[in-house]
This record gives sequence, structure tokens and C-alpha cells, in this order.
Amino acid sequence: MTICIAAMCENGKAVIAASDKMITYSAPPYHQFEHPRSKLQILARRAVIATAGSALLPSEFINLIKEEMAKIEKLNIREIAYAAERAYRRLRVKGIEGRVLSAYGITWSEYRDIVKSGEITDLYYRIISQVENFRIELEAIIAGVDESGAHIYVIDNPGYSNSFDDIGYTAIGSGEYHAIRSFIENYYSVSLPIPQALYVVYEAKKYAEFAPGVGKQTDIVIITEDGVIEVNEKIKNELDEAYKTKMKIIEELREKSLKDYFEKIDKYLKSY
Repeated sequence: MTICIAAMCENGKAVIAASDKMITYSAPPYHQFEHPRSKLQILARRAVIATAGSALLPSEFINLIKEEMAKIEKLNIREIAYAAERAYRRLRVKGIEGRVLSAYGITWSEYRDIVKSGEITDLYYRIISQVENFRIELEAIIAGVDESGAHIYVIDNPGYSNSFDDIGYTAIGSGEYHAIRSFIENYYSVSLPIPQALYVVYEAKKYAEFAPGVGKQTDIVIITEDGVIEVNEKIKNELDEAYKTKMKIIEELREKSLKDYFEKIDKYLKSY
């Protein structure tokens, strides 16, 4: 339960990423709290990762990504996304071994050998079903800028990345659909300059707060060819004032434009 957002701007030369800071424990005793650690972490000079899902997996996942990145001769955002794919699969295999295969006293390597052999018993059909349905509670956005411009990828189960470059924005977490609605309503375009794009991303985060488990605190970064810039509290306060002003104007216009219709409806109801 969270929200992570990324949006390209400046004609595809920059990307903005944002997230909340809420941590949710779904196991009893159920509780939520705002945590000081950011869900936005730097992977490279011009690349960040935003994670949604389990609060216990991001650190291990990011460490595995960095291990995979160390094997790459020339880094770009696509290669970082592929490194995240491989890291995700490693994390998933670890979960399968610990939570499924260990109950049967077999390793991942032994499991694969048996599946490849084709000599599958009823027991292994059950194990295969458990493995295929196994999910780790983790999604991630990789956002950054390289020589070809800004890029956005999403990595999720079972360890596959999807590019959102053609759409130009995306969101993950429980507030995903609320956030996307903001982009749609604002007719979002990657051609927007950073200040306007920054506002839409902030508004998308505010929309997401209507979803369960999304916190009020906000982290935002801007990524350009010069690196990752953290948006400070002064700018966030200005964005918040802009959001409140827009919402107030919309509400006033709504009431004004619909007043006559409300009066007519009231008249018809009283005539029953």
C-alpha cells in the first residue's frame, strides 16, 4: 500500500519521480506509519528506483541490482532495467526455495533438473503449481536519463520489465489508479517543461492519497542529464498551495455552473 510515480518531461530530456513515505504492516497487529527512509533510492548518477509492496525487500533487491549492474560494461537506463529483472528473479528464487521447496527438502537446482527431465510425479505437479503461483510482494519503477533521453521502466512479478516511454508516465502501488487519473485529466504530455510537469506529478500524488495506505508526506526528485535533484520543502510548499488553489477554483466553478440544475431538480422533486 503506497504510491510511486514517474513522468517524463522537457520533451523527453528529464524525468520526475515521486513517492509517499507510508509503511503498512498488514499482519496483526495491523498498523501504518510515516517512515523517514525514502522509497526513492539512487541507483546511478542519473537513475533512481522507487519501490512499492513489502517494506522488508527493497534493500536486498537494490543490493542485488547493484551486483548485476557491476557486471555491465556500459550502463544505460535499459541495461539498469535488465539488471533489475535479473535481481528480481534472484530474489524470487530465494523466496521459492525458502517458502516452498525447503518444505520438500529440495533446492532450486534440483527442482529445475526434475522439471527438465520430464519425469514428473503427482507430488511435483503440486510443487510446480506452487512455484508458478509464487509471488513476491514487490514492484519497482526504474526512472532515469541517459544519452538517448529519459526512460521509465516497471519491474514486477515474475521478474520482467516493461517500458513506459511511449506513454510517458506511470504509477505503482495502491494509489496507482488515482494517480493515473490525474495525468489523464491534465492531458499530460512529455513536452511539458519541468515546472508544469512537477505540478502534475504532485497533483497525481495528492489524488493517490484517497487510496488506502498512501501517506501524506511526499518525496520528489528531478532527473536530468546533470543528475538527480531532490525537490526541497520550499518548492513542495509552493506545489501544495498551487494544488489547493486549483481545487478551490474547481469547487467554486462546479457549484456555480450546476446551481441552476440543482434548483430545477429540487423543484421537480417537490412537485411529486
